[in-house]
Amino acid sequence: MSGWLIWLALTALHAWCGWSWACTWITGTSALERFIAAMVFTLAGLIGVEMLCVAFSVFTPSWLIFTTLAWLAITRFATRDARTTALLLNDSARIWWVARERFTPITLLYPLALLAFVASCALTYWFRAWNYDGTVYHTPIAYLLVRYGSLEWPGITSVWIQGYPFDVSLLSAWNIIFTREKVFDDAAQLPFVVLAMAAIAWWCRFFNASRAISLALGASFILLSPVWLQSMHTQVDIACAALFLVVTRFLLEPMTRGRAMVVFCALGIYLGTKFTGALHLVALTPWLAWWLRANWRWALPRAVFLLLGLGGARYLINVLAHGTPFWPFWMNLPLLGRTEGLIDPGPINLSRSGSSGAFFGAPNSIGYMLYSWYHDDSALWPDVRSGGFGFVFRWLLLPCLGLLAIDVLRRRPNAERALILITAFILALIVPMPWWPRYTLAAGGLSLVAIAGVLSDRARGTWIIASLLVGLLAFGWATTLRNLVRDVHEYKWPALVHQARKATPHERERIQATTWLWPPEFIDARDAQFADGGVLLFDETGDFASEFFAKGIRNDPHFMSNADPKLFADQIKTQRACWAIVAQDSKAETELKQRGMKLLFQAPRTSGRVYDTGQCR
Repeated sequence: MSGWLIWLALTALHAWCGWSWACTWITGTSALERFIAAMVFTLAGLIGVEMLCVAFSVFTPSWLIFTTLAWLAITRFATRDARTTALLLNDSARIWWVARERFTPITLLYPLALLAFVASCALTYWFRAWNYDGTVYHTPIAYLLVRYGSLEWPGITSVWIQGYPFDVSLLSAWNIIFTREKVFDDAAQLPFVVLAMAAIAWWCRFFNASRAISLALGASFILLSPVWLQSMHTQVDIACAALFLVVTRFLLEPMTRGRAMVVFCALGIYLGTKFTGALHLVALTPWLAWWLRANWRWALPRAVFLLLGLGGARYLINVLAHGTPFWPFWMNLPLLGRTEGLIDPGPINLSRSGSSGAFFGAPNSIGYMLYSWYHDDSALWPDVRSGGFGFVFRWLLLPCLGLLAIDVLRRRPNAERALILITAFILALIVPMPWWPRYTLAAGGLSLVAIAGVLSDRARGTWIIASLLVGLLAFGWATTLRNLVRDVHEYKWPALVHQARKATPHERERIQATTWLWPPEFIDARDAQFADGGVLLFDETGDFASEFFAKGIRNDPHFMSNADPKLFADQIKTQRACWAIVAQDSKAETELKQRGMKLLFQAPRTSGRVYDTGQCR
């Protein structure tokens, strides 16, 4: 219980620090802008504190408490003149201004979005981490940070774990380290959902939409199927979308030092969230340079410090260890030539060898993207690999973008703003594989803004467009739920919601939400047999690494190749491994059988088999 109280208190302190900086830097009348700034500063402060502890290999509860209190003291001194309480009360009161605005059908999106967000929170709480990519590397990174307190992870050789940016995983680690419980290990993207909603609402205000319409359109972001399905997982695409929306929206306002700090922090976090952050940083550099042209001497050192401090750690480590910031990928880069790496991104992205396929560089990428948008038979994974953003996107949002394009050609009063929105929409699509909606969630958010753009110049269509929007969003979300229950055989969780809702925390940890998680009886055996420091030795078949960590994240998974069967078996004895995972029908498995080790179970969705070595303490 004390761990939860410490976590709650420190999180609240970071939120107050973020709000204090926002009240100092963003002193205008826009409550929405100040709220977005507060969220960005809160996330930046939290990630910065964690990054500092990780850099010095002291990522422990005591050091996190100390650095948080130090950050609070710095914030209190630097923002002592800020009207934090007065602005908090004033901005909170503005909620009633929205409530008093005239009712339109679009305000029905409030309860729908709230229901979807509450459902995401509940599913995060009820089930242990089960997303495919999350269980392979996003969540294991968080567990490794908690286990070792640094970026030195002995025995872990997975290129995805060792090479991937980890800012979002740091947020997951924050939710774990004070309690050593996995209850909220999948909640890292929920703050970014709220941030994206606010950014979309502020984008709508750019088109002079009313507060009610702006907030409703922002709230509807979670009703897009790819967003809702990923919101309950530690992945990174919602975070990327939210940060892209924040940066592009702030760049539309007159440059002030406070806004510049928000942009630098958001870009830094984006850089440390996914390699796409580096891509968009390059694409936005001309816009950013023009925006900062009158204050570049003040801005440059701060931009470099925040970009490197919040997002540069993984790139720096990759350069020092492997000679390229984008390891494990090798690529042919302009001016730099071929970089070192282990994985060719071309086949992954359906592009030529050594190419990421960004900037629509993959053959027929635009054709694949358009086909995906209008492909009704969507593949319902957490990343929704086809089907665009649902019925509302293909039958309403895209046509609204088309209307804005016509406005640009006809030079209507909103033509300049429409052109800016369309440009931002295209920038959101220049990522690798734009035909996968999970990679272009920012484009989905900007397409919602197109509703505000159309309504700003066509007041007579408000009720019709609003009714269509509500109906299509509700129908699309309901269809997604129906397909999950009826059509998707990989997922077990829709049928287990009633059981999870009534279960104890320990019972929830056992629930097998998808086919690639370990069965309940072996989760019990893992938690019972692994002592503090117990070793789980695994070979090349050791996927879904989040399942390797026992309750309390107290054991150490170690990789060992099975190329030499005798050496693999000897290492089990040398390291006193409790369990071993070895390839089915391999020579190493034969060696384990000859040494009398007991087969426990076949690891789901892999060719690995889990053996009890008889050495558990």
